[in-house]
Amino acid sequence: MLTPKPRICMAMLAISGGSSIVAQELGMAIAQSLPPSQGFDVRYCNLQNDQSLSDHFFIDSAPGVKSSQLLDIPESLGGPMNSVSELLRIHDDWPFDLLHLHNVQVYGLSAQQLNQLRSVPYVVTCHGSDILNPHLFDHNLEVVAGVLRAAAAVTCVSQYIADRLSHKVPDLSNIRVINNFVRANWRESKLTCHVQPLRFLHVSSLRSVKRPEVLLRAFAQVKSRLSEAQLIIVTTNNGVKRLREMLKNNVHDGNGVHVINGDLAPQLLIQEYARAQAFVLTSDFEGFGLVVLEALLYSVPVIAPAVGALPELLGDDWPYLVPDQQDESLIVSISDAMVQAAQGCEVTLQARMQAITAKYHGPKQIAQYVALYNEVLGLETPQEHTLCQDF
Repeated sequence: MLTPKPRICMAMLAISGGSSIVAQELGMAIAQSLPPSQGFDVRYCNLQNDQSLSDHFFIDSAPGVKSSQLLDIPESLGGPMNSVSELLRIHDDWPFDLLHLHNVQVYGLSAQQLNQLRSVPYVVTCHGSDILNPHLFDHNLEVVAGVLRAAAAVTCVSQYIADRLSHKVPDLSNIRVINNFVRANWRESKLTCHVQPLRFLHVSSLRSVKRPEVLLRAFAQVKSRLSEAQLIIVTTNNGVKRLREMLKNNVHDGNGVHVINGDLAPQLLIQEYARAQAFVLTSDFEGFGLVVLEALLYSVPVIAPAVGALPELLGDDWPYLVPDQQDESLIVSISDAMVQAAQGCEVTLQARMQAITAKYHGPKQIAQYVALYNEVLGLETPQEHTLCQDF
């Protein structure tokens, strides 16, 4: 007997970073949570070749960047003709019924052109950098609004992002919220924590939006009060370079600061969550805060300013959520919270962390996406109990 073919072929577009993680998780979850006769055949576009996914296509963006410069089209809009041609080639070589973009700034216009030329509906998910990008909503509002209006649906990973998007494009009627969720392999792993006192963890690319100077200066104040304190920074290749530059410019003397290149040793991230006494975030903006959710999974209390979606994720009354203030005041507030967290985490907060992670466990979010895909394609959604099983 022949194996039933997947009902729907779909492609996902994502850049590297958090949106790429979500795209991979979503695709794998859909493939594992639905039987072949009811499911989707998911393939990836624009993921790096070293990500070891057997079924994906890679779009080289370099020619497109050159074309965008020649045509005076902002790179952030994904408007170069090369990317449109590449997406058409992929579709014609391996036809798909639905395209899901995990951002609008990369290949947004290409998806719109594919829709016009091949009638392929597309879904756009906004993670936060979309809203921050000045090329999109400040300089090219009419163009990006057109891309979003032409989408079959627009999802946002938090209500905060959805509200910001509604403010920027008031007539956009196809917005809905589907939150991010904990990675499947993290949920399934046995969490063995060996907390080391006075060990603080920070995970980010150290881009300016993460306010790394605030982080380092707050830790310097903590170090002056708790001499054994250690700050572990897990970052990217570029993050390592940014940290070196800040240390060179005397933002911090480097005493007690340890850096781990997560691009070279990604397996160390889980180990550091398991060893941390507290997690520290100093961002100017967070569209959702996936690293916060990961910290909570390991029962690590999170210290952060009340920015973006963090109050939505943690709750307005989270004890280590400090008011967003000018740098000097924020530095003092963050350092005070770090010293307080070093005294230990009360039992009631442990229970609360478990409740938060349970809310973003994953199956519910997967079911919401599958229901959305079926709605876009005019198909009947499979039974909810089939969708919501752990994958």
